[in-house]
Amino acid sequence: MRCEVSSIDNTCRLTRRPIDQAIHNGLDDTLTTLILSNDGLDDAEQDKYSDSVSNDSETESEMIPPCSTDLSTSEYWRRNSMRPRRVNHKMETQIFQHLAEALRSNMTISSLHVSLIEIKLEGIKYLANALQNNTTMTTLMLIENNIQNEGVQHLAYALERNYTLTKLTLQNNDVGDEGIEYLSIALEKNTTLTALDLGNNNITNQGASHLAKALRKNRTLTSLDLRVGLIDADGAKSLSMAIKENKALRELYLLSNLIQDSGTLFLAKALEQNTILSILDLGNNNITDQGALYLAKALKKNKTLQELWIRYNDISYAVSQQISQQDNRYHA
Repeated sequence: MRCEVSSIDNTCRLTRRPIDQAIHNGLDDTLTTLILSNDGLDDAEQDKYSDSVSNDSETESEMIPPCSTDLSTSEYWRRNSMRPRRVNHKMETQIFQHLAEALRSNMTISSLHVSLIEIKLEGIKYLANALQNNTTMTTLMLIENNIQNEGVQHLAYALERNYTLTKLTLQNNDVGDEGIEYLSIALEKNTTLTALDLGNNNITNQGASHLAKALRKNRTLTSLDLRVGLIDADGAKSLSMAIKENKALRELYLLSNLIQDSGTLFLAKALEQNTILSILDLGNNNITDQGALYLAKALKKNKTLQELWIRYNDISYAVSQQISQQDNRYHA
């Protein structure tokens, strides 16, 4: 079962029609967004929603089970990073072969979301190959698909050759530093991607170093999400050196890593020089009053940062109040 969004009324509807029929050029010239998701609905629930769609062609999106989440709070990450992965093993590689073949010629699909479905390596290869030829897709969201490093290698290769994709999400895909290195090499060459979401993967200092190297060369990426990782002070140091030089990145999300006060000091010093970054999220990083004071000092010199998020840390109420009263960009 899938959610399809038509460009005519922008309404999300559930359907079971074959994927190749849904987006094959000539059969549907209105479909703009395709969502494939195993949201944990059992067969009875799926039949319920399918019947609703069949009986009422004007079904509104409120009848659709939620297929997205608010990523602005650490509570979502804490809850979802601990849950067992629910994947649909019935989603065979052949489905992605049909999808890839259709995407090569489809001229309307601009957004593809696949979540909670395990994609085998062959399926990723099909998608990656299609990305090299597709000229309309701008958003690709792959969430909890167990892609791992080898799958990311093929996506990164496609990213080097794709000129339309602007947003790539690879949340919770068991991607480690090796996969991040593949993506970083692609970022050095790619000139269209503006948002990269790598939240809830296995990224350590080495991965942060790879990304820092890419940020020194990349001039188009404006948002980088590294929430729920294993980046400590050394990784923060690498990233801080990169944002001193980078002239494009405006949003950096480091919620739920291991940065602590020592890593915060590196980032604070970078903020004193950076004039591009507008949002920095350091929530849940074991930062104490000392780290908060490092950031407060940086805010006095930095006049371009719009939001500094530092909630869920070990900062006293007194220090938080003192800084927030002096600067309303500070959010504890």
